[in-house]
Order: sequence, then C-alpha cells, then structure tokens
Amino acid sequence: MGGELLTEDRVSPSPKDADSDEQDPNLPEKNISANWLAVALDRASALGLDGIINKLLSLVASHDSLENMYVGQARPLHRAAFHSHLSAAEKLLAADAHVDRQAGEWVETPIHRAAVTGASEVLKLLLNHGAAIDIPSNGWLPLEVASAWGNFAATEVLVQHKNSKHHSTPVLGRDPLYLAVSRGFIKTAKVLLCHDADPNAYGPSDETVLMAAIRSDRIDLCRLLLEHGAEPDSTPERAESPLIKAVRFKNLDMVKLLVEKGADIEKREVPGAGWNRTPLHLGVFVESAEIVEYFLSMNADPHVSDEDGWSTLWAAARYGCEEIVRMLIEANADINQSCTESKTTPLHEAVEYPRVVKILLEHGANMNNQAAGGETPLSCAIAENHLETVKIMLADSRNRADLSLNEVHKALAYAVSLNYVEMVSEVLEAGADVNFADEDSLPLICLAMALENQTMLRAILEHNPDLSNSDTKGNQVLHYINCETPVESVRLAVNAGASLTALNRFYCPPLGEAIASSCKEEVVRYLLSKDATLAALTSSLSEDARGPIHTACKGSSLLVVQLLLDKGADINLASAGPTFRNPQADRESADKVINYLLDKGADPSLGAGLFTYPIISACLVGSPQIVKRFLDCKPPVNVKDTFDRTPAHLACYNSLEVLNLLESPASDFACVDKVGRVPLHYAVLSGQPDVVEAALARSKQAGIDIDVQDSDGWTPLLWAARASMVWGWDDRETAKHDEVVSLLLREGARTDIHGRGSDKPWSVSDVAFYHQADSPELSFQFPGVRSAVFEKLTRRVVAISKPHTNFL
Repeated sequence: MGGELLTEDRVSPSPKDADSDEQDPNLPEKNISANWLAVALDRASALGLDGIINKLLSLVASHDSLENMYVGQARPLHRAAFHSHLSAAEKLLAADAHVDRQAGEWVETPIHRAAVTGASEVLKLLLNHGAAIDIPSNGWLPLEVASAWGNFAATEVLVQHKNSKHHSTPVLGRDPLYLAVSRGFIKTAKVLLCHDADPNAYGPSDETVLMAAIRSDRIDLCRLLLEHGAEPDSTPERAESPLIKAVRFKNLDMVKLLVEKGADIEKREVPGAGWNRTPLHLGVFVESAEIVEYFLSMNADPHVSDEDGWSTLWAAARYGCEEIVRMLIEANADINQSCTESKTTPLHEAVEYPRVVKILLEHGANMNNQAAGGETPLSCAIAENHLETVKIMLADSRNRADLSLNEVHKALAYAVSLNYVEMVSEVLEAGADVNFADEDSLPLICLAMALENQTMLRAILEHNPDLSNSDTKGNQVLHYINCETPVESVRLAVNAGASLTALNRFYCPPLGEAIASSCKEEVVRYLLSKDATLAALTSSLSEDARGPIHTACKGSSLLVVQLLLDKGADINLASAGPTFRNPQADRESADKVINYLLDKGADPSLGAGLFTYPIISACLVGSPQIVKRFLDCKPPVNVKDTFDRTPAHLACYNSLEVLNLLESPASDFACVDKVGRVPLHYAVLSGQPDVVEAALARSKQAGIDIDVQDSDGWTPLLWAARASMVWGWDDRETAKHDEVVSLLLREGARTDIHGRGSDKPWSVSDVAFYHQADSPELSFQFPGVRSAVFEKLTRRVVAISKPHTNFL
C-alpha cells in the first residue's frame, strides 16, 4: 500500500538521540540542562512506570514545560500510546501533553501510535480528550492504519466516534475495508461492514474488495462481503469479474458461492482483460474438470467460442484434457466444429494426445475433415510423428481414413524426409500409395535416398515402389544421391532395379548428379563398379548435357577425376553445357585437376562449350601458372568464343600478369565482341588500375579511343562508374574502382556521354549514384559519405557543366 505503516522502531530514539543534545530544528528549543529528565520521562512512558512518571512530572513542573520534554523527535505521550499504557497516558494528558502533537519521521500523532498497536483504551482516552481523527501521517489516517494492521478493537473505537466520517480518504487503495480484506483481517472487516463500510469499494488496479478476498483465497471473507451486499458481478473497466477470478484461481467452493449469490455464469471476460471467455471456457483453460463439471450442471452453454474462435471442446482437445473432453461431448458440444482462422476441428488439435483422440473418434469425430490449408487430423498426426495416434486412427472401423488425400501424401513425404521410419511403415502398411508424387511432393523413394542411413529406404522398398518414378525434373531415385547418402542405400536401390543410366531433364545420369552433390567416395566407387555406368562414360553427349567427367572437373575434385579416367572416361569428351568452375572450389584444387588432365593427354586445342576453347576459359579464371601451362602446350590463341571474345578480352578481366603472358598483338585490342565491347571495357570492369593502364596503351596502338562505346553507347568510364561486383577468387586483390575512375579521368575520358538505359539515357553521375548507393541529398549534406568514385565524377562533371546548371 502507498506510504509505510507506523512502527515504534521508526521513532524509538537512537543512541545519538538519547545521548546528544541534537534536536529537530523545527521543534522548540529545549532546556539543555533538563536533557536527563527528558530521557528518563521517555523511558518511563514507554515502560508504563506510573510512579516514576508522577515524580518526573513534578520535576518537569519545576524545571520546564512538558512540551519541551522529548528525546530526538519522540514524545512521552506517543510512547505511552504505542505501548498501550493507559494510566501513563492519563497522567501525561493531565500534565497538559498535547493530544494532537505530530512527531517522528512520519509526523504521526499519538492516535496513530495507538492505532498501530491496537491500543483501543488509549484511543478512547485520546478521543475523549479531543484528539482529531482526520490528521494524516504520511498520508495515512488513523482508521486506515488500524484497518491495515487488523486491530479490530481499535477500528471499532474509531468508527464509533462521532467524527468517524473523517476516516475516508480519496487515495486509491486506502479504503479501510479494502485494507482489512486484502490482508485477511476478517474481524476488522466485520467491524467495518457493521458500520456501513462499502462492500463494493475499490482498491488499486481497479480491484474490488470482493476480488481482493478471492485473490487471497478467503472464502470466509467472500461470504461475509456477499452477505453485506457485495455485488457478485461487479466488474470495473478492463478488470476481471469476481467469478472469472475465482475460476482462474481454480477455487470451486468460491465459484459455487458466487453463483449461489447471483453471479452470471455466462458473463465473459471484459475487453483488455482476456479473450472474451465465459467462466466455463476459462475452466477449460485452467484445466479444472471439477469446475467445468459444475458449470455444465448449472446449464452453462458448452457451444461458446472466445474472440479467437476457440470453442470449449476445441480448447479442451488442444490441452489434452480427457475428462473435460468427455464432459463437453456428453453436454452435446459440436465435435466436428471448425474453429479459428485455421478451420481445424477438435480432432486436429488433439493429435498429440492419443487417449483424447480415441474419445473423439468413439463419439463420431471425422478424421478426414480438412482445415483451411487442407490438413486432415491424420495428416497432422503423421507430420508431427504421433505414432500412437496414427495407429488409433487407422484402426478405427467407424470412420475410415482417406489415404488418397493429397495432404496425407504430403505429410507422408514430410515424415520420410525427417526419417520417421515407424510412422512411414505404419501408413504404407495401411494402404497409402507408395508411388504418389505431384508438383509439391517428391516420390517417397527419392526422399529416402537423400537420408543419411538406409533404414527408411529399406522400409519403403518393402512396399515395392516403382523405381522409375521421377520428380518434375525427371530425377529418379539414384539422382537423389547426395553427400549424406550411404553406399548401403545406393546398393539397395540398384539391387532393387533402379536405373544407373536414366537421364533427367538436364541429360545428367545418376553418377553425374552424385558427383555434383559431393557424394561419398565409396558411392562413386560402387557406381563405377557397374557395367551400365561404365558404358555411359564414353558415350557422346546430346544437346546441353554434361558428362560425369565434366561435373567432376567443374567441382575440382581430383580424386573423382582420377577414378573416372581410370575407369575409361573420355578425357576429351565434348560438352556444350556450361563449363564454369565451381565457385566453392579454390584455385589450387582447380590447378591440380587441370595439370592432371594435361598430364594425362587432354587436348587443349579442342573446342566445346560456352567459352569454346580452354585457353579462353583459362584467361578468365585461371591462375598465371595455368595460363602459362596452356600456352606451353602451343594451342591456337587467335580464337574466339561463342560471344566473339578473344583471349585478350577475358585476360583483361583477370590480371596484368595473365595479360602479359598472352603477348597479344595490338590488333586484338580492337576486336569487338557480339555486344560491341573491346578488351578495354573488360579491363575497367576488373577494377584493377594496372590492367586498365596496360589496356589503354595497347588500345591506343590499335587506334581505339578512351571513349569507345559499345552497342549500348557505354564507354569504359560508364562501366567503371558502375563499379560492378568482380568475380572473386582466393588470391584476387580487392577491386579499386575509384582508382580506375581517376585513371580514366586523368587520361581525358569524357563525362558528358550518356549510355542507353532501360528507361532513359544514363549519365556517368546517374550510373555512379545508382550503383554506389549515393543519394544527392546525402552527397550534398554529408560530404563525408560520398564515395570516392562519385567525388571524382562530380568534380569533372561540374567543371564541364554550363554555369549555374545543376548537373543532378
């Protein structure tokens, strides 16, 4: 409660108070020579030593006034009142002690002291001497103090006083009856109620006196309040009703008492204080079967739903309350009612609780009802791996499970992917289609192949699946070999008849997909032990197909490349498919594979694929050592790829060392690819100033201007301003696009040329802003955030702009 209650400890003199001459500066100055007398009178008053008090008072009369007899902030009358010494108080009052003197840290009067300890006789004495009952002490009135301490006799003295109307206070939570009830003082509460206290008074947080009694689990106080007129349904705004609170505390006797006294059993939670539930609904929530049973016996409505759409039965099923579920069913609650936005039924919600499921099924719950997303209770149980529930559902003869529903198959596929072996076996044994697959669900056998052990695959194979079944991309079971697949799973599938040569839509056989997935070495060795696999190693490829050897080379897997070549793979097999190396593979691994292939007789002059010739691919991504190795093999270098790019084009994107190794003639720097770009365009894209400088020099020799435009009108400066992300590898230096821009500007590159964009011609500043993520506002208001590229372009563009023209 607000403000601390008074205690003697608060005002008892400390050693400093008793032994020093210090006093409250707000009190009258006392006679220092009489200090011993004040200390003696203080002690005698606290101990009720009447004879000593008489003698001391006679001495006080000859030395000083009683008003100056105090120790620290304590007064003799306060001491006597606190310790219930009636005779001592009478003597002090007869000696003209001030009946309303305020003293102590809490500026309390003697009547406050008596109220704390319940000194009712002293209280009567003080009141008879005119003590005021409306003087607060730290905000507390005497009646509030007596009520809060449960001093019923003192409380009765105060409320019977002719000025008792002054006991009330506007401070919320200080109502005497609320104070007594909230602390469990029933005798004090009786006294107050017998003297017309309001049984519907409020405490803090909009709590009524009745609610305080319920919170304290005091049915005797509740009965007392109700008998004196407390409203059983009184509900302050945004607060719980008494009945709702009693249910929340699971107190059946309290619930019965409130209902007997007229509480509305259908009154819902108020907005802001719950989910608009009825007491019955809340009884389900707190899982109290006895409270639910009582409300049903009082004809509470079992069909109600809360603001989220939860029905009572739906909630009971969700919480797994068997006894409550049975009660609600017997009360005719709708067993198949769809609830909430998900449109699930009680059976959907109960799948975690097999015994609840059994009760619902026995009373007609439909396990094939579909929720908003199509889920059935059975599919939910399968997906959540509630095996016992699924067994109960599948064994139910009254309501046969529809295993043909798509959602059941999806749940089964999900169970396979999570390796729920017993669940999958149970459902397949019940008749689910082992070969089901659609756009959203992969074949079960394919999913099983991707698992880290063979148990699931073995379980599915027992049901004789069609091993030629494929997904929408044409992948069959062996195409699903991955890095987790054990060789045992592969052996099981092959021995069951899975095809080793089947091609998916990308013309890739199982071996190729297995290699692409970084499968285990023993899996590769096993597949290569099969004649059907070996026959495909030397077969010519159709359209954009890649052979296993190409996939292994792309992944820079030297061991797999060695295994394939040892088994007869064609080292010069041509593929029209993409030949980019795996970006996860480091240059060192790639270099080892390339050197091995060349050592084994690979022909570097043969053309195939997107880049047509190995030398062109090497110039794009190869290390200087690999480029030199190719050049040492004397392949033709006056060649072009499918986009008319020469080795010089792509070397300009690689490094100066690679560019110099080529020793390309100046004429190569005038060669134009299919989109109008010369090697200089590629050089600026690299973000390497030394490469750009070399390309500029050789371009000039070939008669190529620094502002050469491609088919879209883009100059090297426009491309440099774009600051494109550069294809990186481990040993590549960070791109320095700002230095490239500086170099081009120093060499006289024009900034007034616009390149074609999707919506308009783009200036160099437009390009810089867009790709550097600089906004005009930030650039002007916060110069520190401008990119180096933009700063250089701004200076140059402003210099050539018309006076007073804002280039932005």
